[in-house]
Amino acid sequence: MGKVHWKKLPTSNLWDGNGLGGSQKAEVAYLDKMRRENPAFDYDEVDVTRFLSSQFQVGDYVDALDPHGQSNSYSMAKILQTPNPTETDDTEMKWLVESKDTGITFHAKCVRHAAHALEELHQFLGTDFLKKIFEDALKMNVKSIKAARLPSGKPSLAVQTDVTTIQSAQDLRDRVLRYDLDILLNRTLAERCQGDVELAVDQTVFFDQYAKSLLTLSELTNHQKQKLDELLNHDGGLQDIHLSAPAGSGKTFLAVHYLLTKIKLDDQRQVLYIAPSRPLILHFIRWVIMNAASQLPSTSPEDLLKRFAFMHRPYEWHMTASLQGSRIVLKEMRAQPKDAFLLAIFDEAHEMFKWNSELFEKVNAVQKMLLSDISQSSFLHHKFPHMFQSSLSEIVRSTKRIMHGASAFRLHKNDLISCIGTTGPPLKTFLFEMSSGNKDEEYQAYAKQTLDALWHTMKTYPSLRGNHIALLVPDRRFREEFKHHLSRHLEAEFAPARTFSLVSFEDTLEFIPTAFQGDCGEDTLILDWDENAKGLEHLVVLCIGLDAEIDSTTDNLTRSRLYHAITRAQLQVLVVNRLLHGGWLEFLATLKLKSEIFEDSGAQSEIRMDAASRVVELAGRTEHGPQVEGPHK
Repeated sequence: MGKVHWKKLPTSNLWDGNGLGGSQKAEVAYLDKMRRENPAFDYDEVDVTRFLSSQFQVGDYVDALDPHGQSNSYSMAKILQTPNPTETDDTEMKWLVESKDTGITFHAKCVRHAAHALEELHQFLGTDFLKKIFEDALKMNVKSIKAARLPSGKPSLAVQTDVTTIQSAQDLRDRVLRYDLDILLNRTLAERCQGDVELAVDQTVFFDQYAKSLLTLSELTNHQKQKLDELLNHDGGLQDIHLSAPAGSGKTFLAVHYLLTKIKLDDQRQVLYIAPSRPLILHFIRWVIMNAASQLPSTSPEDLLKRFAFMHRPYEWHMTASLQGSRIVLKEMRAQPKDAFLLAIFDEAHEMFKWNSELFEKVNAVQKMLLSDISQSSFLHHKFPHMFQSSLSEIVRSTKRIMHGASAFRLHKNDLISCIGTTGPPLKTFLFEMSSGNKDEEYQAYAKQTLDALWHTMKTYPSLRGNHIALLVPDRRFREEFKHHLSRHLEAEFAPARTFSLVSFEDTLEFIPTAFQGDCGEDTLILDWDENAKGLEHLVVLCIGLDAEIDSTTDNLTRSRLYHAITRAQLQVLVVNRLLHGGWLEFLATLKLKSEIFEDSGAQSEIRMDAASRVVELAGRTEHGPQVEGPHK
């Protein structure tokens, strides 16, 4: 089993799970081809079942794949009975084993030699020494170190750090990204272990844990604490509130803290949360549940959700939320609530007031809170009702480069906005020209350029899984047409070794984050249109086909869309777009940036986007789009 003829290599599934791996099958196929031409290339074959029978004997401890555990979950087990190759199908070799941890007996088709190296290293060096070298390398407190296993079953050391703020989480993220953590750790280990031991950081698992940890960070920044005290103490905490802030400043996060405080004081009435889309409601629910674990420890997630009602566009009915296992289920309420809500939160209020400003008056609540993006709602101020005003001016979610890159597309300028995030990588563009007006060819070109952008991302962050990457397109129609072409390119480029599933934001947000998820061999890439990304965020964001020619009728729409898409990213933004003459992104085709201006010079570092600002300035003066002098430096 598992051998492939040379001529069938191009059409065979080399990773079908039989016998050798894909590259080894190709090597053996070539060797067989040579052997047919020259007897000198003959070789001996050994049946793998004989080899395995001699390697794993009764009484041995092995890592065995537990069919009843998580996907691809290995555990240490003792062999109780070996397979007999003469009595069983060669492809169904099974060992009867007993789990060392649970004592459960099961048949395992996949076994491998147990690795004790990290457990022995832990015992040899001691916890105190390991904590010290990790604290020296990470520049932060280490709470615990213990032997663990990755989802694949590989033995590891699990290091729990004392990360409570967004700043410390981002510092840790960037330190892991720089690939110097391994060097710092092994430099100290080499002195103690004479170079016989090396450690490596598993970035794939780190990124998964990092994304989940952002939902549990409960400590506010000093700026956010000041604003929360202001909201709670003003007028006894009963007056309606309008909290405005730039994207990435944590206004929804602050609102979660505010409402949890209100719920502690009133254990009866419900809170109404109103948002433009279902994905944002699901994201809000996840955030509330994860934060309530520390602030309301005696309240179960199920009981907590009973305190909430929800609405989204077209704002015609209320909904309730419940949990089915770890899945969030939204259902339309049969009857409208009669009692006044304790608090009604209107998230992304600048979006709601564009379409349904009357909803604010219809909602019956003791107190109402508007959350709006200050850079997107300046032209709506005359529509917002009079209420207590408060604003955030400190961006915490995005990097400094993302903040400065997005600033060119704000509808309202605010020079007082600052960013406490790290500097981060520069924006990366994939601009292409097309002479044809054929839409099918255009989607094909977008798919090809997007594939190049994904390759760039995977080369820059080799351990980053697809579920940390979001692809944003202009609208539903673009998504459906583009998805067809992109799926074909992904399959042709990566299958069968790696498969990608293109899903929506709603698909990825309807489950409460749990512990390690097994590696199912499939990556999920988020592909959705910009409207469904309102209020959401991702590590890496690809902005695809969002540009348009500057026109007085669509000016604000395109600028708003570009600003919003760029600010969805926490770490990296990539732009994929057809080069439109007279478009907002045309200046990027001639923009050349000196590398030295991107060097991090500390907290006061500023990255200037003078060329982009000039485009915005010129766009307001001419009907023919920006006239950009190039190249800009």
